[in-house]
This record gives sequence, structure tokens and C-alpha cells, in this order.
Amino acid sequence: HLDPKVKGPQLSRVSRFQLEPGSNPPHVRAESETIIVEWPAGGHNGGEAKIGPDGYLYITTGDGTSGSDPNGTGQSMDDLLAAMMRLDVEHPDPGRNYSIPKDNPFIGLAGARPEVWAYGFRNPWRFSFDPHTGQPWVGDVGQDLWEMIELVERGSNHGWSVMEGTHPFQPNSQRGPTPIGPP
Repeated sequence: HLDPKVKGPQLSRVSRFQLEPGSNPPHVRAESETIIVEWPAGGHNGGEAKIGPDGYLYITTGDGTSGSDPNGTGQSMDDLLAAMMRLDVEHPDPGRNYSIPKDNPFIGLAGARPEVWAYGFRNPWRFSFDPHTGQPWVGDVGQDLWEMIELVERGSNHGWSVMEGTHPFQPNSQRGPTPIGPP
């Protein structure tokens, strides 16, 4: 929620709602909101949530800043920023509204959030699934000179903020646990 009247930290969220029975056109019942997942907001909040061809929910998030990734979250694995999450919303774990698919790439990696499917995005505002391979293609907003289209694979690192596309941005920054792939 990015409501300026709300006190406390601003959050981006993905929620599930029920439809009003028999409504045409469909009408969402606001009181039926179930929050699936939340993460800090404040700039480059990312962008999209879709059910993939494997039945899991994919969510893209930006680096949470207004520019240049001052917190180094692009290559960090300890938060849900600058990432593509992959969640099972049909079979939630006790105490939360999703579970982690057993084949997510960072399960068991010390300091890594198991929700992360891929990382190193600046502001991934749109994505779609390739109709032949099922892989996500992501449109990612660049910093100064370059915009990126990235083919996402399990555990892929898309380079932000070490790289802006194929060009060095902060080349001496800490890197994530997997190699950086080109857009």
C-alpha cells in the first residue's frame, strides 16, 4: 500500500480477492482481501504478478530505491527486492499464504530468501512467459543509458547494480552467488 495516510513503512503487496458471486461484469469483494506477500516500497517497486505455466505465482520487484541502488540490494539475497519471486499460492504453509516450491534455486542457501527465483533486476516492470519454452521474458528499466530485456532462468543473476545491461555500472560492488548473465 502506498497510501500517504497510512502510518509506518510503505509496502508493496500482492493480495488475493474473491469475486462477488454472480456479478457481471465481475466485481471484487474488498473485504475478502488476503495478503499473499509484502515487501518494502519507496521507489523502483517493480511490477507484475502472473501465474506461470507451471501453476506458480511469479512476482517481480525493483531495487526499492530512486536510483543507483545505494543499498546494494540488486545483488543481495536477504530480501525480496530486485528479484523475481516464485510462490505456490494453492498449497500454503501453516502461518502464511504461500509455500516455497521445492525446486526454487536458493532454498537452503545461507542468507538467501527461498522465495527468490532470479535476481539482479533494477525495476522489472513487465514480463511474459515464452509460449514455447515457458521461460519468463522481463522488461527491466535501466539507470542512465540502457534498458534491458532479460530471459529469466532458474537462479539467474541479471547483474544490477554491478552492470546496467552489458555495461559496467558499479563493477566493484559485491556480487550475488550466481554468475551475471547478459540481457
